[in-house]
Amino acid sequence: MSDPFGALSRLARAIAVESVESPLSLRMCQACVGILGMDGGSLTLAYADEQRVTLCTTDEWSAQLEDLQEVIGEGPSYDAYRDRSIQRLVVDGLAELRWPLLSDGIKDGLGRCAVFAIPIKPGPQAMGVATFYQREPGSLLIGDDEAQLLIDAVGVALVKDPDILDDDSLAKTESWHSRARVHQATGMVMAQLGITSEDGIALLRAHAYAHQQNLVAISDDIIARRLDFRTADPDPGDGEP
Repeated sequence: MSDPFGALSRLARAIAVESVESPLSLRMCQACVGILGMDGGSLTLAYADEQRVTLCTTDEWSAQLEDLQEVIGEGPSYDAYRDRSIQRLVVDGLAELRWPLLSDGIKDGLGRCAVFAIPIKPGPQAMGVATFYQREPGSLLIGDDEAQLLIDAVGVALVKDPDILDDDSLAKTESWHSRARVHQATGMVMAQLGITSEDGIALLRAHAYAHQQNLVAISDDIIARRLDFRTADPDPGDGEP
């Protein structure tokens, strides 16, 4: 994996070209579909829990895949959530030993395809699953580690992880001055990409998580122009002008 953060820059640019009238979750999911080389996808929180909620599906196939797994109670997304690992299913007419009922259901309703389930796990526990499909079975366009980083960062951006953006945390770091720098950086990202403030702060959270830095440090890199979401993603804090 030559550039572990390249997918995050592509994510930032991709959501900027989508209609801001669409929910951020859908725009991020659609961006991931393109980055991963898929045909559609969905984002679901608390996958195997009673609190399960599907944030978005990009198309009818994705919705049907979510419905099938929930009704049958098995599939790669369930295992991805429970095992916290990427799971794959290829439906091509051959016997499927792990999820036979789901495989038969997909075969009858959708036909030949591949399903990829990536857990959303920015913390010690999985918070949900990103599920994608390909009509013609192939592979992810990026490596598993980069794909996992991308999906984890998306999760942080969408749920506003309190470890990344939290008033108490900011209060411990120069108080209002830190908040002002975050606001300034958000404004710069909005100007760079032509996006809303909600999108801008979501991207800041995603990059803060991915680079294992706090939000103020990422903001300082943007203000100092060491990080520009329109270009390749540099390593924050490397000191380059």
